[in-house]
Amino acid sequence: MALNAFKLCCPYDKCNVECLIRDIVSILGFQQANRLALIAFKIYIRCPQNDLVQCFGNDCDQVYRPSTYSSTYLCDQCMKIYCIPCKAEYHFGITCEQFQQLEKERKEKALLEKNLGKLPFKKCPKCQTLIEKFAGCNAMKCTQCTIAFCWQCLFTDDNDVHYHFNDEKSSCYNHCFDVDIK
Repeated sequence: MALNAFKLCCPYDKCNVECLIRDIVSILGFQQANRLALIAFKIYIRCPQNDLVQCFGNDCDQVYRPSTYSSTYLCDQCMKIYCIPCKAEYHFGITCEQFQQLEKERKEKALLEKNLGKLPFKKCPKCQTLIEKFAGCNAMKCTQCTIAFCWQCLFTDDNDVHYHFNDEKSSCYNHCFDVDIK
């Protein structure tokens, strides 16, 4: 990025004289000028042409130059280790591909939960098909894989789960018909 990309010029008609820092401070005040400088710096470090990167940590302002020899970065401000290819906190014990797959699944799940909210939907414990329940018996049967399951605790059986509601050791004992849909 060219150095002149952040030059501010006089806004008066046909003036175009570059403003000095003292001029900007006198017009905006110290706090606003400081904020402007911070915004300009953040724009600058995000440009692909430079070799600076901001720490991936939340609310961490540390800036560093990534190494061509390492895929990790230890931030000396927030004291965390980050994976540079994943742009996330380092994922010990799994590869970048495994981490990215887990992140994708987590984001999809969060989006689904946000879109569905507290509607009476659950995923089938076997095939993950969305099942909707309005009222009635908590013994369910998936229309896709035909597994029988308990709506309350997702207990499964190949054929039928009604016996589950009669088992005194079950958390769903005597809850075959609940008015509350969870």
